[in-house]
Amino acid sequence: MKKLVRTQLREVLRNLSQSTIDTESNYVVQHVLKMDEYQQAQRLCCYMPMKQEINTLEIIRDALNQNKAVYVPIIMNNENIDMVRVVDNKDFDTFVLNKWSILEPPTHTLQQRENGNFQIYICLTISVNKQGTSSCHNTRPRIRFKGKSHWSWKRLL
Repeated sequence: MKKLVRTQLREVLRNLSQSTIDTESNYVVQHVLKMDEYQQAQRLCCYMPMKQEINTLEIIRDALNQNKAVYVPIIMNNENIDMVRVVDNKDFDTFVLNKWSILEPPTHTLQQRENGNFQIYICLTISVNKQGTSSCHNTRPRIRFKGKSHWSWKRLL
């Protein structure tokens, strides 16, 4: 049953219009940018968006503009994921698309990059409801942040 639901969900997400994805992305991103946890964090990790996901590039650019330390995931040796630092917007502009069409730092820069020690992990998704329509507004996306002693999830909307 779970496999069937995942298959159906992937199909629905594949069929979402770019306009719907852009609308949902803007809605969610604006909420993230206003969150106290985001505003107070000096170090954060944010995934790089794929085609059918919420576009997090505005969050990354905003954080870099505020001189926050930004870390992004990168796949190492085709199997492990590591979090590496984006130095600034100029550095971010050098990122290239990998084989999954995800922006990553150029491989020749990986040795010199700092690994992640971050306070907030931003991993947002567009979800769908039982009727097969986009439902970010209804499902309450969450953001993970580091409290004083542990990681917690917070409803975003």
